[in-house]
Amino acid sequence: MEAHSGSIFAASSSFSYARGRDSEPWSESFGVALSTKPARTWFGDLVSLAIGHREPREASAEEETDWVSAWFDSVLAQPPALRETFAVDATVGRKADAVTSAIITFDYQSKAIAAESLTVGVGAKVEHTLELGAESVVWGLGYELSVMAKVVF
Repeated sequence: MEAHSGSIFAASSSFSYARGRDSEPWSESFGVALSTKPARTWFGDLVSLAIGHREPREASAEEETDWVSAWFDSVLAQPPALRETFAVDATVGRKADAVTSAIITFDYQSKAIAAESLTVGVGAKVEHTLELGAESVVWGLGYELSVMAKVVF
């Protein structure tokens, strides 16, 4: 579902089931995500501070500008578009070895997109797991930090 401001809300759900000779593994997952286009973000402020607002520079007669510098100047002539995404996913199920598991994941991403040619972003993800066996309980916590960059010529 897309809102007027360019925000996008998405929900997903899936179920799987298998029947074997001695087990019946299954899983159910549900996820929601919200992607927004805010006017200002902390990451956008950081990117603006790092690159500054640049104007294309004119090459003098004796100075030759290489094509990468010219492309970079043209891409950064306008302020970047910003996008933030928040997501939550939950999965519960039973594995073939009769272990019941539950996983919940929280995900955040922030991106700055300059002229649809240069994208930089950061992300953070936290995952909490729980596995219940016949005689054991296993708790888990994981995290992921990411930095991304994409260049399109």
